[in-house]
Amino acid sequence: GRGALGAVAETNGLAANKSHSSFYSAAGDGVAYVWDSERMACKGKLEGHTDYLHCVACEGENTVVTGSEDGTVRIWDVRDPRGHPLPLSAGSA
Repeated sequence: GRGALGAVAETNGLAANKSHSSFYSAAGDGVAYVWDSERMACKGKLEGHTDYLHCVACEGENTVVTGSEDGTVRIWDVRDPRGHPLPLSAGSA
């Protein structure tokens, strides 16, 4: 990854989901990594963006939202990590 010191590309954002003992990292390789906060180990990936991630947020127990340089926001149901793309355009609010 660009500037990364470890196996995962640089981290641009973090979000915690305490009800699942997980946290999510928005990475420079366009992937949101799912981490087990008790074991401190990667337990999954949310893949689908085509450019680096700017941010990640948890919304409720089963929803994660990511924003990417590819111009999209994706809403992920962590029970089904395929995601749903919501394209953004310049000037949208």
